[in-house]
Amino acid sequence: MVEALAQLATRRPVATYLVTSFALAWGLLFPAAFLAPQALQPLVIPASVVSQFGTSVVVTALVDGRAGLTDHLRRVFLWRVGAHWYLLAVAGLPSLALLLSPALGGADLEALVDSPGPVGGYLLGMAFLPLVNLWEESGWMAFVQSRLQDRHGPMVAAVLTAPLFALIHLPLLVRSPPGDALLTFAFLVAMGSGFRVIVGWLYNATRSSVVIAATFHASFNGFTGTEFIGQLLPGPPPDLVVAVVLAVGTLLVIVSTRGRLGLPPREVRVPPTRPRHCDALAERG
Repeated sequence: MVEALAQLATRRPVATYLVTSFALAWGLLFPAAFLAPQALQPLVIPASVVSQFGTSVVVTALVDGRAGLTDHLRRVFLWRVGAHWYLLAVAGLPSLALLLSPALGGADLEALVDSPGPVGGYLLGMAFLPLVNLWEESGWMAFVQSRLQDRHGPMVAAVLTAPLFALIHLPLLVRSPPGDALLTFAFLVAMGSGFRVIVGWLYNATRSSVVIAATFHASFNGFTGTEFIGQLLPGPPPDLVVAVVLAVGTLLVIVSTRGRLGLPPREVRVPPTRPRHCDALAERG
């Protein structure tokens, strides 16, 4: 049974990951969404750990063996990077919003000082970094997107990962009114490509640090999911501000890296040596 799974995973590692991850996540979250909606949000944490981190560990071990698993875990927990990368991941989007504020109706910094609740909510969103976002990106960035960029290049990998990344969130939307759920899902898909471009750049530019990718993920959630942006730039609709800021940030990354997103030209990462039983199975197959 293990050999059969190893053979399947070796031939189709990304597909194996996606099928397993979606089955585990949706199998846990969809019943809660319909039967016990009050338990849905708390279940997001174990769902992320099991379906995304856990699946990435198992499939990596099957495909790349002990050496590959060691490398995968190194990337997931790589936190020793320059402090400027943490600053960029945490404050990059708010800083860019301030730079663009004259074109977006002007910023209201006094409101943020007088009513610090939105800032607190933004910073509180960072608390989900070790609870959810790190485990999400251990699967989506360190496994799916990184393997896709090895085969198709970083830009195509970001575009391919984006709708799948949006789809995994579907159980969180089923209890919302249909119109709101549709708009939220459309927002996730529309913003997903730009988001994955920036995440991919931060990951590649920091020697494959999932911690930095997850830090930006948590910051993005705080930037888009709280009242912070509406109070900072009270003129235009918050969704429009997010779209403009993300689009400009994405364009800056693409232009400055010439579409390589932090990868040196023509770099191809060679996967670690696979277990011997995988090679033997491949020969027999």
